[in-house]
Amino acid sequence: MSRNQWVSASNEILGEASYVNLATEAEIDVQTKEITVHVEAYYTGDSPLGTNKLNVALLQNNTLGPQVGGGSGNEYVHQHRLVHMLTGQWGEDITTTTSGSFVDRTYTYTIPDDYNGIPTELIDMEVVVFMTETTQELISGNGAFPTFTNFEFQDDVSLRFAKDILDQCASEIAPVVSTQNLGENVVTSLDFEYSVNGGATETYTWTGTLGQMEYIDIELPAIPYTMQATNNVEISIVSDDNNSNNDVSVSFDEAIEGTGTFYLTLNTDNWGSECTRRLEDSNGTIVDEGGPYGNNITIEETFQLDEGCYSFYLIDSYGDGGGAVSLLDSDGTTIFATSGNYGTGIQTNFGSQGNFGIEDNTLANIVMYPNPANDRVTITNLENASVAIFDIVGKSVITTTGISGDTSLNVSQLSAGTYFVRIESQGDTQVKKLVINN
Repeated sequence: MSRNQWVSASNEILGEASYVNLATEAEIDVQTKEITVHVEAYYTGDSPLGTNKLNVALLQNNTLGPQVGGGSGNEYVHQHRLVHMLTGQWGEDITTTTSGSFVDRTYTYTIPDDYNGIPTELIDMEVVVFMTETTQELISGNGAFPTFTNFEFQDDVSLRFAKDILDQCASEIAPVVSTQNLGENVVTSLDFEYSVNGGATETYTWTGTLGQMEYIDIELPAIPYTMQATNNVEISIVSDDNNSNNDVSVSFDEAIEGTGTFYLTLNTDNWGSECTRRLEDSNGTIVDEGGPYGNNITIEETFQLDEGCYSFYLIDSYGDGGGAVSLLDSDGTTIFATSGNYGTGIQTNFGSQGNFGIEDNTLANIVMYPNPANDRVTITNLENASVAIFDIVGKSVITTTGISGDTSLNVSQLSAGTYFVRIESQGDTQVKKLVINN
């Protein structure tokens, strides 16, 4: 059945009369992770079959994972994911199926720590019960979210983890921490303390409502820090009944910093209309953007960026990535490169030292021709230089060193496409774009 027929078909089935009513309730022991499910069924009419089948299904919600076409890549939120059948594959036989029959069943099951490597979250569990005539015809059903019992502590907030932080070049950071209430009491406020690289401690009081077993992401106000190659954020909450889960930390690196001109080469696949990109400064202002694009084409852009921090975003609306993309600076530093496997999208932060000319350095008179090239490319006016040619994803394909004067490079073995030629001489670097037409 096609997706566009689901709604009408479901409404037709739901509109049919049912001769059995079902109800269910469930509770979870948070210490043992044992779930107890109570089911009642009452027949308001006779079943055409002497035996029906009672099914009890355990579902898990809010599971992040891949979903082609979901628009979120590997971060698609899966709901009502079947993880276990408490009554087995086809259910429990019910042999009292005439009008006035009453069925009362209780089932217990210990929820494991994970299903196929996907961690279980007790707050995300859901119970669905249904009665069938055979292994196909469903008569009626119902569902419930479990309540929780047997808490070890009255007040127990757990800092589960701090969200990953991309490489940064800014002077302040706003960390995000996943926070869960593992205690019996509802939480309405939390006092946080946090610092970066052992610097001054900031405090923040969160207010809201966090029920039993619930978890949320809390963004802490931005905190200033002094940049290091690797930076460490420490986050904690004040003491409660269980202090073993009150502290978390996360590290992040300094972002790559480029100089001069930035070169973007973007290849699309068969669905270029799904691909867009944008470049933002540290204030979130869009400096440049592009797309949607045509199919199977190459887009080349050049950016002259002022000094500061920038974010490059590459987006695929379908969620399955696209063609190869690279962003390099005028020194040949790879800011970003992908072969096309970027899912729904990716963000890269980087810094720019501003635009610096090369008129006065040893590479000011360099000439490269022909461009585009087929078999050979000639580079003139070199002085004790090294030359390296890189493909779009930053892989070195040709290198040569110790060149003075002119040189002719054989590029006949290279596939057609865009390449970058990095020339270094006496401490100076220049990058030129080269197109191969083989």
